[in-house]
Amino acid sequence: MAIVFCFIMLYFTLSFNTAMAGIPIRNSNPDYQPVIYLDFDGAVIENTAWNYNGPIICGSSGLTDVQGLEIYNRVAEDYSPFTINVTTDSNRYWSAPPTQRIRVIISVSSSWYGSAGGVAFTGSFTWGDNTPCFVFSQLLNYNTKYIAEAVSHESGHTLGLYHQAVYDTMCTKLSDYNYGMGSGEIGWAPIMGIGYYQNMTRWHNGPNPYGCTNLQDDIAIITSTSNGISTITDDCDSSFLNAPFLNFSNPSNLRIAKLESNGDVDLYRFNVGTNRNVIININPGSSGVNNAGGNIDLIVSLYNSNKELVSTFNDPQKLNVTIDTMLSPGDYFLSVSAGANNYAALYGSVGTYSLHGTLLAGSALPVKNIRLTNFNTSAKVVLAWITETDLEVTRQWLELKVNGTQFVKNNENIPANGSYEYYFLASDKLIEFRVGVQFSDLTIKYSNIVAATQKTGSTMPEVIMSGSQIYVRFSEASELTVTDIGGRIIARQKLNSGLNNIKLFNHSTGIHLFIITNSRKAPFINKIFLRN
Repeated sequence: MAIVFCFIMLYFTLSFNTAMAGIPIRNSNPDYQPVIYLDFDGAVIENTAWNYNGPIICGSSGLTDVQGLEIYNRVAEDYSPFTINVTTDSNRYWSAPPTQRIRVIISVSSSWYGSAGGVAFTGSFTWGDNTPCFVFSQLLNYNTKYIAEAVSHESGHTLGLYHQAVYDTMCTKLSDYNYGMGSGEIGWAPIMGIGYYQNMTRWHNGPNPYGCTNLQDDIAIITSTSNGISTITDDCDSSFLNAPFLNFSNPSNLRIAKLESNGDVDLYRFNVGTNRNVIININPGSSGVNNAGGNIDLIVSLYNSNKELVSTFNDPQKLNVTIDTMLSPGDYFLSVSAGANNYAALYGSVGTYSLHGTLLAGSALPVKNIRLTNFNTSAKVVLAWITETDLEVTRQWLELKVNGTQFVKNNENIPANGSYEYYFLASDKLIEFRVGVQFSDLTIKYSNIVAATQKTGSTMPEVIMSGSQIYVRFSEASELTVTDIGGRIIARQKLNSGLNNIKLFNHSTGIHLFIITNSRKAPFINKIFLRN
């Protein structure tokens, strides 16, 4: 018999809520047959692996319909990237394939099992015998956050997941449950750890309780062939050529979309007819104020009609992004992606988000410009920045990203206009910099990103990829030609000595050849796989 897993609680003061009259029918992904059915109504369970002492009589959840809807919304967000339907409709459960469904009974009745937030048999989603899993609402003090976390957690067990555990550097297990880290909006914990006490819970790739080298890739297991589930098809193209149009002149325009996989990028296009104050709000799918229950830490980049980066927006203490800027007439592009933060890695930053834009009459904005420039030699990079604003600057800092890792603060409380010298370490390959500014109205904005690398005098060119950016480093002036595998020329660009940012537009997905020619050397050819 499969191992039984429990989502253990410490203690709670028990109370009792008015029973719900009946949660409305909801389906998160109605086009798909696999089902997670949330049953709030109570049931008599017979002829399952749980019935070693006869029938189990489960009372209803003791929750109001408002509480039930919040729980449904939170669980639906956790499973939104997958081809599985989270539903409150029993008919959808009974019509689903028997080996692709699980019933989660949310009940006040727990005495038959013991003191736990919930319990499930690992892998029971595919058993085909209607064995349910359980979440005990009274033991969780009717707390909607806790109950939703337990539902997603126990459902995860039925899909084949074990717990996410914690080990020290010597491979000694510290806890069977990973409680995550951090606080506030961006505080994080794994869904298969203990998610009760952090705002943001995600699927995780980390060690399970059976050894520090037993890494459990939650998403890979959920989407395994045995479960018959996959990630849903990308709903938005990531190319400039096919970017869908956003009509910000229509105040009711609201786009709901998904980041379906780690590293997914959604690209949009919009137009500004005259000088306008453009306000764009991009929010993760959540269940309350301060992005409660959001699973994505959003990063948004703005490009002009030439596909040149204007600015990147990423509030380090919030999951959502607000852009408030003045734009001149023309076409613009907006990319939406997820990122890591001080507590959580990029893995598992998937789910839904909403996007809404407003065009206001043109007027001077409080923040006019944050501009960063750089110049580097073999030993150091010299940075200079200027901040033009009508608001008081309360705090300004410099951040750097080393060799493709996440941005970290390097210098606090730098002046509004100033310069800084960064001396390269031996291990530095590519350094990227940006300036962050906080204003008197508590808003935070970031400058453009600049990159630098130490010049080594190498006689061989080097092609460097950092996220969506491509750079070529060479010690001599030369020329770059980029072709697809069939020989079609995508781009030509003069290369200066040092680091060059490469601009590629409208290229296809696949292998591309980077051919670097110099009058005194044989051509250098590097094969790079590019995604459109």
